[in-house]
Amino acid sequence: MASADVIRFSLKDTKEGLSVRPVGLPALELLEQRRPDEASSPTFPGTIEGKPVGFPKHWRKIAELTPLADVAPHVLRHSYARLANDLGFTGATVAALLGHAQGSVTTRYIHEMDTAIIKHWTRSRDTCRAYSMA
Repeated sequence: MASADVIRFSLKDTKEGLSVRPVGLPALELLEQRRPDEASSPTFPGTIEGKPVGFPKHWRKIAELTPLADVAPHVLRHSYARLANDLGFTGATVAALLGHAQGSVTTRYIHEMDTAIIKHWTRSRDTCRAYSMA
């Protein structure tokens, strides 16, 4: 996706306060389709006025005809974080992409310990293999 296909999206009311995140055009187009008539109305409204339903219920409707129909949104967040980590993004960058104010939360998402263990296991295996072939 070219940088021209990414928009800075401001979220004023999150757990962390104001948050600015990159959003791809397909997601922005979906949000635009769901835009409420009044600017102060929620994009994903509850079924009872003033009561939030939660994004997962909206997600099921959005994703029902896609390959992601059986995937929970939180699983996508973890997968995204893990992929970014595997691509070499820093923990701080992954935290910013996810909207985390504290890196300790992000560490649970990216499973850095798992990555380190795999890296060292692979190195040990390759070293043992080299010694056995010598």
